[in-house]
Amino acid sequence: MKKLLLALAFIVLFVTPSHAIELLMFSNPNCNFCVRFLEEVKPTYAESEAGKVLPLHIIDMDGPVPDWYIEAFKSKRVGRIAGTPTFMIWTDREITRWVGYNGKDDFYKNINQFIANNKHLIEAEENAPPFLGKQNEDQWAPQKDPRDDPNSSHNKPFKRHDEGSHSQHLELKRAVPDGVKDSDNIFDHTYDTPQKALAAADYLDCGSNVHYHAKENVWMPCSMAISPGTDTLMKEGR
Repeated sequence: MKKLLLALAFIVLFVTPSHAIELLMFSNPNCNFCVRFLEEVKPTYAESEAGKVLPLHIIDMDGPVPDWYIEAFKSKRVGRIAGTPTFMIWTDREITRWVGYNGKDDFYKNINQFIANNKHLIEAEENAPPFLGKQNEDQWAPQKDPRDDPNSSHNKPFKRHDEGSHSQHLELKRAVPDGVKDSDNIFDHTYDTPQKALAAADYLDCGSNVHYHAKENVWMPCSMAISPGTDTLMKEGR
């Protein structure tokens, strides 16, 4: 009997699929770059090569936070959303993210670069079930454009869900550090020193991820890749 149970345990271990990889886009109707993405990319994304590999889910930050997000946030499988649009590669946890939208071509360049560099991850999840929308359909109804909702407040933040609280939202805002621009638009965050960009990166949950634009002579937080020469310039700026 013990051998049989061990055999069954190994079968379950090897046949239980992990969750499929997906693309989440955290959107806010007050965000002009979010609106541009919804108009320029979303209508045809599902038919694109990227859309076939990374199905897209739009998360309206103007509405209630789904239970799956609250649980993931509590268990540290997802970080705080500080700016929109935030794009997140997701299985049952956050794999990576980037903030901002700089046009359709730039979006596909970024997403195709991720796919090319992570084929092993995508192929491993290819036949797995998606995490979102399967456990509770009411938690993940088909997404509607928030601009079409006359009842949308267009300015409600996600409020923090505390233990013992009856709040249905997550608070994803915090005090803006000195010297950091109070903006959800990543392209507003340009600075004259790496120290200021680092403070902005920490505020936007990008860790120490900053990059330098030589042509404009500015520093910015939150990059998918470190620009050439960034490390040297940071040492010189200390």
